[in-house]
Amino acid sequence: MAKTSGAWGWGALFLLLGYAVFLHYGLGVPRHGMATEWWQPRQFLLTWPIWGQIEDALGYDYPDASETWHIHTLLLLTPAVLLCASVIAFTKSAIARALAFSAVLSIGLFGFYGFYQDGMWSLLHWRASAIFTSIASVIGFTLAAPWLAASWLRLSTLAKAAVYLPLLVAVVILFRHTTGWDPDLIANFSPWPALPAVGLDIGAYAVVGLLLGLGLGVAGVALYRSYKLLSALAFLAGVALPLWWFASRFGGGEGAGAAGGIGWLVFCGVAFFLASRTGASERQPALLRRAGHLVLGALLAFFPLFVGRAMTEADYNQSRFVIAVEIIDALHVHYLETSGYPDELEDLIELEYIDAIPQPRVGFQLAYDAGWLTQPEFEYRGLGTSYLLEFVSTEWIQCGYTPAYLDEFGKEYEYEEYDGEYADEEEGGAGAWTCPTKRPQLW
Repeated sequence: MAKTSGAWGWGALFLLLGYAVFLHYGLGVPRHGMATEWWQPRQFLLTWPIWGQIEDALGYDYPDASETWHIHTLLLLTPAVLLCASVIAFTKSAIARALAFSAVLSIGLFGFYGFYQDGMWSLLHWRASAIFTSIASVIGFTLAAPWLAASWLRLSTLAKAAVYLPLLVAVVILFRHTTGWDPDLIANFSPWPALPAVGLDIGAYAVVGLLLGLGLGVAGVALYRSYKLLSALAFLAGVALPLWWFASRFGGGEGAGAAGGIGWLVFCGVAFFLASRTGASERQPALLRRAGHLVLGALLAFFPLFVGRAMTEADYNQSRFVIAVEIIDALHVHYLETSGYPDELEDLIELEYIDAIPQPRVGFQLAYDAGWLTQPEFEYRGLGTSYLLEFVSTEWIQCGYTPAYLDEFGKEYEYEEYDGEYADEEEGGAGAWTCPTKRPQLW
């Protein structure tokens, strides 16, 4: 019986994946409106007359995409969600469940960008498909993290390291090397760092917060009969932790109001109830194991995000506050002695103001030494009595620095108005930065 159920589950997964491929082929927009290769999407689904019949039945007169895309997408998602539920019901494979989540999310993105925002698909072509599927996969596997964690715990210590360490390294490399200013699109699917920013730093991060809250809520259910106070604390933590988690990274939430608070409590109650359903004879141990898997899965997903973001923060701070300042100081001395700034940064070396032109720190130096990636460099434009010094960082960040105006005696004129967040506070507002002292929030 178990083998039959497993076969049904895997069969549902293959149908779901095939359905996703079919929708990609039918909703995807070929570049410049013309497919030239067999694997390129044909957009044929958008021409089916059934969409117009649905719109007529719903009472839409000459609707535009902004009015009906969500209806069409929900219709396409319905069989996908049913197949995904079948996968979860009939197989215990964590990988199968993760792939099912990923397929459903991919189909949702295909519908949105096929029916509504097809311009991105047309512009980026295969890169758009890679962005949608990769973001969906990242979030889908994060949603399945509790099941993956349960499977991971059954492995030997060596196997645990062999499975997890490559994932950790891959995420950290992606975080540290993906920049929205890379003209060669290295470590990127598009001119925008959508996968690390949207998929990892927003999507996966948000799911981790939900899983942590859910784990605490399930623990509260497990402890309700035996430890009332501890159960109540777990419930409160399960409700409050995701809110703090989101606010600490994304901000906002001030305008939620009473309705939003009640809605969140209802959501948490339903989620705790559904996650606590079990047919095990020993209910409390089973729920505590489930809570442990939820928390462990969240932490295993979060650790690469934490390390990757911490290293990019370190790169940014090193480039802005240490490496760039070395060049700025050399340029300042050059101005005091020559009453002007050099035409090129290399002039600083020839005149012995600096031993070598340093490079901004973005990612692992090994990748540049081995020739796998192009080493980022400071961009400099000498303007006689002023200059612009720029460098790139990960995600969308590009920093620029312009010095304060100096009179003939070398005295600095401070700007009358400037944004303190962007000013060089360590040098008393001596120059102007176009980037903040801290990396900006993503959301």
